Amino acid sequence: MTPIILKSKRFAIRPYQKKDEEEYLEMVMDKQSIKFMGGATGVIEREREVFNKVFQVYKQKFGKTFWIWGIFKNKILYGHLELKETQYTKENELEIVYMVHPEFRQLGVMTEILDLIRENKSNFCEKIIATVELENEISLNMLRKYGVEKEEKIIDESDSEEFLKLTLV
Repeated sequence: MTPIILKSKRFAIRPYQKKDEEEYLEMVMDKQSIKFMGGATGVIEREREVFNKVFQVYKQKFGKTFWIWGIFKNKILYGHLELKETQYTKENELEIVYMVHPEFRQLGVMTEILDLIRENKSNFCEKIIATVELENEISLNMLRKYGVEKEEKIIDESDSEEFLKLTLV
């Protein structure tokens, strides 16, 4: 399902277009993105495949909820955003997954986007969660500052890695 376009004061979140591929690849190949973005491989060919699968997700009409956007300002890709059902979501919850282009980190991009999602949450679900690695202090601090209703420590059964599930306010 193609996601709706939403606009904040500075940004628009909109569905990706094929022309966004190179900017997306630049962002996802960044070492910080690879380190904390689940599923990121650091292999350009694989990441190109992942980007192109986005268009298949847009064509789906049924199945798990999976919204995917680029975060844009003046036609420049600032970040990536997903709201989706995962193994960690419960009924009426969606997990937020995001990354910000290396050039635009620490500029309040995600704070503004989280406000936009909160304002429009009723279009998607009742609760937004985030799963964050314990070492990802920047995201943890930003999300805690934004507002967390509940924190749970979770251990991934596949690799015994610990992370936090945050239910956002």
